[in-house]
Amino acid sequence: MSIFGKLDFTSLTPTEKAIYNYLQDHIKEIPSSSIRQISAGSYAGTASVMRLIHKMNYKSFNDFKNFVKQTQKDNEPSSDFFNSLSIDIYPSNLLQKLEALTEMILHSENILFFGVGASGATATLATRYLANLGVPGVFSLQDASWPIAKQLQNVADTLVIILSVSGETSEVLEAMAVCEKTRIQKLL
Repeated sequence: MSIFGKLDFTSLTPTEKAIYNYLQDHIKEIPSSSIRQISAGSYAGTASVMRLIHKMNYKSFNDFKNFVKQTQKDNEPSSDFFNSLSIDIYPSNLLQKLEALTEMILHSENILFFGVGASGATATLATRYLANLGVPGVFSLQDASWPIAKQLQNVADTLVIILSVSGETSEVLEAMAVCEKTRIQKLL
């Protein structure tokens, strides 16, 4: 679930998109920030910040901050998290899926990794790794408001790899829907 709620990015003003991106980039600082700090950091007025907060279905800035704080608490890994990882959590056909992905990557003209938050950082890392291996046409995108369909409309053989830890982030689900509508090849 996205802490920013379900949002229609096409309805956001450029100022609201700037605020949204600032909040996304400074998520850990939100619980200890004031609305004035957010507005100064995003180069917007406090009224614009509040309009975006209301569009995200929060009644007040404090409600938003409290929700972010609680979400961060809920997402803290437990002390035995890393000990609980084992090969059993992966599908039995993982090797076949990785081989299929490798084939898609090698036969695609362009490869776009997309993710938001931590998944966006992973997308950037994957892009860098493939670029260092010499794979041409590799890009990453972390901005959920970017017009993916318009940018890739006339580009042939594009593989879009959408990354999501939860699989429930509204921005990622919207990007997947856009890719499906434009018939851009995707891999989950």
